[in-house]
Amino acid sequence: MEDIAKIENELEQARQDLHQTMTEVNQKVEDVGTRLQPESILKRNPVAAACAAGALGYLAGSRGERIPILAALILGGFVAVVFKGSRETNSGTQ
Repeated sequence: MEDIAKIENELEQARQDLHQTMTEVNQKVEDVGTRLQPESILKRNPVAAACAAGALGYLAGSRGERIPILAALILGGFVAVVFKGSRETNSGTQ
């Protein structure tokens, strides 16, 4: 009988631990989802967004052979700035 009670207690503790873990995971998923929304990215990185938009607008209006290369560089730089800021924000909250 003591073994059954012990197993039931361990099972209940495992359920509580699982519930707590799932709650934490859901919160982190919501936080990441919020940070990855375009509005949130633009609010956190207005200068980088404005520079990227201006550069892409310039590239769209210009004619030349290097446009795809420059566009890729600009887009890559913007993505790097956004994810660097996201990692800094994430490490600051933990």
